[in-house]
Amino acid sequence: MSAELSLFWTGILTHVWQTSLFIALLWAVERAMGLAPGRWVERLWLLGLLRLLWPSGLTLPGFEMASRGGYETAQKILTLPAQVVQTSTTPSGFSVFLMVISGMWIVGVLIHLLRLGQDQRNLQHWKSHPFEEMPLADQTVLGSSMAKLDLVPDQVRWTDSSVMPMVVGLIRPRIILPLSLIHQLAGDQLLAVLSHENSHRLRYDPLRLLGYSLVQSVFFFHPLWPLVLKRLKDSSEFIADESSLASGLPGRRYALALATALDLDLKTPRLSAAAGLRCKTSLTSRIARFNLKERNMNMLRYRFLLAMAFGLLILGMLAPVGNQAVALTGDEPESNTTVIGGGRPEPEDKDVRVNITRWAKPEYPDACRKEKISGTVVVKALVDKEGQIAKAEVLDGPECLREAALEAAKKCLFKPATKNGVQVEAWVAIPYEFRLK
Repeated sequence: MSAELSLFWTGILTHVWQTSLFIALLWAVERAMGLAPGRWVERLWLLGLLRLLWPSGLTLPGFEMASRGGYETAQKILTLPAQVVQTSTTPSGFSVFLMVISGMWIVGVLIHLLRLGQDQRNLQHWKSHPFEEMPLADQTVLGSSMAKLDLVPDQVRWTDSSVMPMVVGLIRPRIILPLSLIHQLAGDQLLAVLSHENSHRLRYDPLRLLGYSLVQSVFFFHPLWPLVLKRLKDSSEFIADESSLASGLPGRRYALALATALDLDLKTPRLSAAAGLRCKTSLTSRIARFNLKERNMNMLRYRFLLAMAFGLLILGMLAPVGNQAVALTGDEPESNTTVIGGGRPEPEDKDVRVNITRWAKPEYPDACRKEKISGTVVVKALVDKEGQIAKAEVLDGPECLREAALEAAKKCLFKPATKNGVQVEAWVAIPYEFRLK
């Protein structure tokens, strides 16, 4: 279990720094885009979401095998000095630390999921009223704006609560408007706000927000996930703003409608799957984006920058991780582990020489330690012309210890083998002797 946890968290840490670098690059690309339309901002940050969900260092099927090739050229097996792994019968401090960290992560995931479930329950009990129950005078005013957007009464509801306009419903999203805002807005402003909410409805933004919340439940520990989430939510608001401005309302009048909503001190309910006229984004920054004509003149630049970001995404997905996990396992033993061996092997063929530059120490599996299983595992590995392990398999040893030895062998680094001064592939036998104190 300890070896599996070590491998898991090594992969997580590698994924975090790789995705953090990519997200930082996306932030720089957005700065270069300037006041790009909301749909371009959303596309850019959806790349960040995709990179976050994609495991690190994947390669296309057969890509790595095709790049290495030629296994049959190395036939002789050179035996390396034995590496002795000695441990006590009690769990190591590092193993306990990994178990604690894993437990904390699981608890964090459960807490986020429970909050998400609570939000959904609150949403089911949200108090809103059908359009037909609205006072007749308000029906006349709101109905006029609804007709211009081809909205039917079943798609719009109202509430007497002091909340921001919003859209709720995952499968059948509906617009909810506060009665107080309907009373305060002029006809063209009400049309603009309704158009804003209708954009959220048509895009099924409540369902999008629920998806983002599920991602947050798993990646809540990622240092740059809040930036990705904020930009995705902001871009959704930018798109809805642009939809309102496309209805013909001047930017100044629409800005006044936003300011009116703020002056009424309307609350934004804490519902993870409710989209709406959120004003958490700076009102000034939203108003600065109202010049649609000027921004649409830079489409070629937006396409180029988005294509560049997409290219970086593909490179990050296909680039192999390599031996980055070695830094975490380390070459030095833990406080209760003794590692003996290493250094240069004595080759059996004087024409072929292999030098190991870094040992990778295996974890003593907890299950084997508890069962007091020990013994020697011999791993046969092919060292390629770059000094990395191209292929590895277990020749002999206790079944319980084989996986740990195999994973450690794959992380070893070598100076490429040479024959008559030419770099060649070479097979090596790496013995791991597991001992219990």
